[in-house]
Amino acid sequence: MENAFRQKLVSKMNEGKKQPLVAIVGKTNVGKSTLFNRLAKKRIAIVDPTPGVTRDFLEEIVDFQGTEARVVDTGGIEFSPQEPLQSAVERKAWEIIEEADLVMFVVDGRASLTLPEQELLARLRRLGKRLLLVINKREGMTHEVPPADFFSLGVENMLQISALHGDGIRRLKEVVGEALKEAVSEGKLAASPRRSKVVVLGKPNVGKSTLCNLLFGRERCIVSDVPGTTRDAVTIAVDTPFGHYQLIDTAGLIRKARLQDAVSFYAQTRAQRALEEADLCILVIDPLSGVTRQDKRIAAQIAEHKKCCLVFLNKWDLVQKLNPGFPQARVEEWARRDLSFLYYASFLVGSALDASIREKIFAALAGIITRYHQRVKTSVLNEILEQELTELRTKGFLPARSKLYYATQTRIAPPCIRVYTNSMDEETKKRVAKIVEQALRRRLNWEGVPLDIELQRK
Repeated sequence: MENAFRQKLVSKMNEGKKQPLVAIVGKTNVGKSTLFNRLAKKRIAIVDPTPGVTRDFLEEIVDFQGTEARVVDTGGIEFSPQEPLQSAVERKAWEIIEEADLVMFVVDGRASLTLPEQELLARLRRLGKRLLLVINKREGMTHEVPPADFFSLGVENMLQISALHGDGIRRLKEVVGEALKEAVSEGKLAASPRRSKVVVLGKPNVGKSTLCNLLFGRERCIVSDVPGTTRDAVTIAVDTPFGHYQLIDTAGLIRKARLQDAVSFYAQTRAQRALEEADLCILVIDPLSGVTRQDKRIAAQIAEHKKCCLVFLNKWDLVQKLNPGFPQARVEEWARRDLSFLYYASFLVGSALDASIREKIFAALAGIITRYHQRVKTSVLNEILEQELTELRTKGFLPARSKLYYATQTRIAPPCIRVYTNSMDEETKKRVAKIVEQALRRRLNWEGVPLDIELQRK
């Protein structure tokens, strides 16, 4: 009942608000991803001469001369019989185009217009979208007259740029900003809430994209049995009664020795960067194959970067099908044992195909994020340590010569506890820090959150 009320409240708060959406479209290899990276001011999309590198569409908030808008990079559209994967790419591109307030139609200024591009423009006109023709790859020629081919399209708004070198980008932002003001005037501009970055990690084909689609509420990421379908780090903004999140679906992490080409290398690089920038990680594991060495490598990276973590043991439906009545607790127990170095993580068993797990995951994420930002009073910390450590010292677990004077929390997100002590060697420091962390975790709820214990000589 409470959740239903909160959902209605969120819906009511967002009613009438609309944040402009700008779609970057065009055929393959015209520079859409390069333009997206230029507007986002960072390398998000993978750029490579190989046609069809972009599959899922990427999203970023961009400021166009004072007007913020969601900019989406879509996969190339060819209008020709394609393999199932390319068909899925184009279907999703059209879903975004239909939602867009403005479409940037990107063409290659060094090549002639193709029939697919003319068909694409005709369909965009039928949709009645605000349209800006962006003639790319015009290095040093942005102030010259565009090639005659493009005048034949009859598009009123036309700009020449070089996404690679930045020529004409400032003017592009001005034109888009002016066009967006008209779109914004039709409704209220939605304020962008503070979003917690949640990256979804795992080896290939464990169900990461399926899980992201479930959390988003509809099919957003392309799902396929083909390993390596996801290449870019796909960002999805999700608003729930449990908070505001920025979900990032990543390519399956594999060993460096198995990287076959530049695209695979950049996909791995994007996944690594997403991990470093995230507030929280969802590590997806397939319990049918058990916790593999690659799962452990990924978990070790999460622990090394001291990231909050929810371990999601996916495909529970298949486990039940193969072993009816098998207890979930046993699966979780095995995973905790094999991932002992990720001891602080929260664990959840379920299936990304089961809609009911969505609320449980967001509830778990909300709890972790709350603990990630919690601050504990100095008096509470010292009371806990005095009680716990006195007992440990009596039992002989705490080094006899170590003295702990008092503790205080110096930071949140991630939480850091500083303990003032007497002089200790490095080995003793590590041992005492571990004992202090275990004592605090026994008395306070830090599930899913790493603790940074600093020992400082008084």
